[in-house]
Amino acid sequence: MTTEMKLHLHNETKAENLYLAVYQRPLSGEPDGLNSIAWTVQPLGPGQSADPVIYRFAYQLWAAETTVVGDASRRTTLVDAAPGERWKFLQVDATFTAMHRAEEPATSHGYIELLNESPMMIDAGLAVDGRPLLVRERLGPQQIAAITPNHELCIAAIPEIHTGDALPADMAKRPGAVIDFLAAPGPVDRDVRVRDAADGAGGLTWQVTPHIH
Repeated sequence: MTTEMKLHLHNETKAENLYLAVYQRPLSGEPDGLNSIAWTVQPLGPGQSADPVIYRFAYQLWAAETTVVGDASRRTTLVDAAPGERWKFLQVDATFTAMHRAEEPATSHGYIELLNESPMMIDAGLAVDGRPLLVRERLGPQQIAAITPNHELCIAAIPEIHTGDALPADMAKRPGAVIDFLAAPGPVDRDVRVRDAADGAGGLTWQVTPHIH
């Protein structure tokens, strides 16, 4: 079974600074308030290629405090999780909190759920390699974040975006390229090439092909 996929990103445009963001979109029908996060961003100059981006098919639940006091760093926590599981977010002491597997399953087999049983407001989401993909902000006490891992990865050129930034909703809905793990040829390594549009109007064209080793 495939456990990871490598993306080889190529800037074949004349753009001096092309920021290529890799992210997921919420599936159709997901609860409102789920934001796409730039899972990784590769800034590339004209003719440049990035080191392979490795996307592993192993998900984590990610949680962070919504409000940071003073100059303190934002505290986060992670746990490996799989579809069909429900987890609870508990405040252990005055430091941060921990997540524990709930006895009851998620309300849907495809969901990964997090129930906030702490008295604090948190942001909760789905992550890969410790970096968030999809996040629901401001999850209050006794609220549940239910997230379905998408079978697609999106790539878009977004000016001045950085890894961990939330994508503007209108841009998240209009990726330049989409890789569907379920469609042929499946979750294989890919080359993603970005070129200037032939019409000279300043647009971009995208090409996604299996990577030849």
